[in-house]
Order: sequence, then structure tokens, then C-alpha cells
Amino acid sequence: MSENPTKTQQEITYSQRGVPLLIQMLLVAVTTSYLSSSIFSPRFYEHLSLGNYLRNHDSFAENFIWGSGKPWLHTTWLFDGLLSVSEGFFGETSFIILKLLLYFAVGLGLSTLYSGLAGDRFFGTFISLLIACGALLRMPLSSELFGLALLCFELSLAHALVSSYRRKQKLSLGLLASLLALLIVHANADSSSVLALAFSFLFLASSSDIPGSTKRTLLPLLCLTPLLTPFFGMQILQHLRLAGTMLSIELFYQASPASIYYFPFSFLLLVLILTGALWHRYPSGLKGAEISFMALCAAISMAIDHLLPISLLVTGYLLSLLWGRAQSESVAMGNLGEAFFRLKNGLSSVAPVGIIWVLICMLAVNVINIVKVPKVLTLLPQWEVDYYLNENLDPPLYHDYEVGSYLLQRFAAAQGEPTQKVVSSYASRYLDPKLTAAQIRLNRSGAGQEELFKKFAPNTALVSTFSPLYTILKVDPSWERMPVPAPEKPAANSGQVQRPFGWALFRRKKNAMK
Repeated sequence: MSENPTKTQQEITYSQRGVPLLIQMLLVAVTTSYLSSSIFSPRFYEHLSLGNYLRNHDSFAENFIWGSGKPWLHTTWLFDGLLSVSEGFFGETSFIILKLLLYFAVGLGLSTLYSGLAGDRFFGTFISLLIACGALLRMPLSSELFGLALLCFELSLAHALVSSYRRKQKLSLGLLASLLALLIVHANADSSSVLALAFSFLFLASSSDIPGSTKRTLLPLLCLTPLLTPFFGMQILQHLRLAGTMLSIELFYQASPASIYYFPFSFLLLVLILTGALWHRYPSGLKGAEISFMALCAAISMAIDHLLPISLLVTGYLLSLLWGRAQSESVAMGNLGEAFFRLKNGLSSVAPVGIIWVLICMLAVNVINIVKVPKVLTLLPQWEVDYYLNENLDPPLYHDYEVGSYLLQRFAAAQGEPTQKVVSSYASRYLDPKLTAAQIRLNRSGAGQEELFKKFAPNTALVSTFSPLYTILKVDPSWERMPVPAPEKPAANSGQVQRPFGWALFRRKKNAMK
């Protein structure tokens, strides 16, 4: 092949040496199943507890009865209910199966979207695997994962809708109905539905293939989807308030500067470098607004790691768009483009049957390993909470908001009602942002312990042995650490291995109790 392949050569490469759909799906399945891990996040237990209450009462709690009791909207009710129903019908194993399916959905959605934008299934799949590695690393089974999977398919449908109109000069009602249905599901499952609506709106509004008269009919339909919830669109205000709260908390109290040792950012940096190298060969391939938007997303995600998956998705989107525009204009991409074509042609020369067999074996190994240990509890204070409940230690129990989500499930009765209230949980981020900020300051520097303890008057405290609060309570004469026994022999396949870090349970001495 010459250094600058012609359009005819590239078209031959696409048609004769493309990636078969089955191999594409298997590549995505192997990668995402390898990235998946056991259930360990405290946030998962909060979703499960809220789902159990919803399933058993067939109604929403008017206030956050598990903690502060403040008014709130159960905006993740659809995902929480899905977890509860899955447990009721299929048991705990269904959680890890659901996580594997959602990981696969994210990977497949990214691959479909990027392949359509690039006009090349091999390139789209290759980029989607890079993006999936950065976006899915350590992502727990939560509404955010469900929302990310929906977002990938919504953007794919929006792209397919534009492409279909370009070919047929009329809207595909099937694609439009599917897009609207996913947006409605998204609005009832996660706060990222606001981003999904905005991205879909901009994608369709900026398309030059769809006439203005059609847009004036299409775009209002999209704007109606957030209203089709039990809260009639009021959840948008809560989402926006949460976004503002998290922005202020993370920027001013919990900033996490970018580092190449943080794997999600490493993958973002890799994709940014790849985009920059190709953009250098084809400067007109991306518009100024597109470059500015990508740079803004990358800059914000360097300080707020919660936005890294979205930043990765946007960067991969523009990279695939750049590649597709370059190929349509017969623009050579230099040594990098030549290397890509040689890799593509070299892999396509291998017998597909052999590749499929190897991928199926790898997928089976990944799935079997993760299903063996569906949950890992050693990352959570399971033994300390068991001791606290069995010994009937005096409440209230102080803890931070992350552990609170796990305690919310441990303190809940079978029907989902709380037997004890938690001090804070993930919901406290928008119910009481000042409390969340105060706990973050305490965890980072040890400042503000007296004010928090004065507010809650705890008789027991559950803290990480790596936190400043642990050192404070250890030397405080009014507190004593409880001797929590560890299980002598962990149960088989329970995930109870040696702890990577410790937890400590403290009790206020009797003569110091109020």
C-alpha cells in the first residue's frame, strides 16, 4: 500500500476487509467483562434499599426518611426498582449479571456510535475499546452506569436518525420512537438524562441534513420527554441543583488534580494525543466550536473526576467524526493513518473462525471468574457493623457519607423502612451540601470535628484507619476503640480476603456520654 492511500483503496479496504459484526460484539464483550469487577461500592446498597422500599410500598417516600427527613425526589426510582426486582426474582447473582450486561451495553453503544461516525467498523470498535477502558474502570453498579449505557445508545440513535433522513429524505418513525423511549427511560433513572437530552438536541439541531420545518416538529418532542416522569419535570431542578452542589464541593473541597497514574485520566490523555495527531494532519476536520467543547470537557474533568466518562465519550466522538470526515475527503493521515490501515489489514488476514473461538474462550473465563465472587465485602466495614448491631451499641453512630450508603441498607428492615437513621449518605450531597463539605474537610485535614460531633452528639463512630478522625479519636480520652473480632475462616467465594485497609469502631466512654 502506498503512503497516501487513495479513496478507492480505502473503499476496497472497508468493503472487503471490514470487521464482522460477531467479532465486533465479541471484542466488546471480552473487554467489558474483563473491566467488570465484583459489587463493592456503598452506593449500590443505597440504590438497593430505596428500591426495596419502592417495591414493597408501591409509592415514593415524601421525605428522605432514612436520614435527614428533608423533602426530596426519588429521581433514580426506575433503576432502584430494577435492582430490587432482580434480587426478588433471581437473587444476588443477578446483580453481577446486570453489571456485566450494562458494561457490555456501554461498550456496544460506543462501538456502534463511533463506527457510524467514522464510517469504519474497525476504527469505531478500536476507539470504543479505549474509551470503555477509561470510562468503565472502577465504575460501580449504579444509576450513573445505567445512564451512561442509555446515553451511548441515544447518541447512536440520533446519528442513525440523521443518516436515515439523509438517505430517504424523511424521518424514520421507528428510530424516532426508539430515541424518545430511551430518553423517557433515562429521565426516570438518572440525572445524566439532562446531558442526554442536551446532546441529542444539539446533535439534531446542528444537522444540516434535516430541514428547519422538520426540526421545529422534532425538537419539541424531545423536550417533552422529561415531563413523562412521576415528578412532571421537577426532577430537572433537582438535577441542576445537584450539579451546582457537586461542582462547588469538588472544586473547592475535593479537587483531584489530573495524574497519569489515575487510569481513567491516562486513557483520556491517550485519546487526546491521538486526536491531536490526526487533527494536525487535517486541521479543517474539526470546527472551532467542537475543539473548544472538547478542551472544556477535558479541563473540567481534570479537577472533577465524575465527569471523566462524559469527557472520554465526547473526545472519542470528535475523534471518530474527524476520521470519518478525513476519509470522505480522501485526506491521508500520514504515518499514523498508514499504521492503522496496516494493522487493520494484518488482523483481517487471520481466519475469522480462529479469532471467534479465542474470543469466546476469553469471554467464558472472564464471566466465570466474576460470577464466582459476585460481591466483595472486605472493602466495607461489614464486621464493624455486625459488632455494632449485635452488641446493641448506643446510637447515634457517626460516619461519613460514603459509608452511610452501606449503613442505609444495613439499618433497613425487610420492607425498606429504617430501624436507625444514617447521619449522611450520597443523597446528602444535595439534601445537605454543607454537611457533605464539612465531612470532606474533616476527612482531608481533620478540621471541624468538634462542630460535627456537637451537631450529631454521637455515642459511637465508624471511621477509616487512614482518616485524620481515627487519629483524633485514638488519642481522645473520652473515646475508646472497640475490639471487633474478624471471622476466623471466610466463607467460600465470599470475597472476604485480607483487607487492603482497615476500619475502626469507637465508643464514647460512659462517663463522657451526654
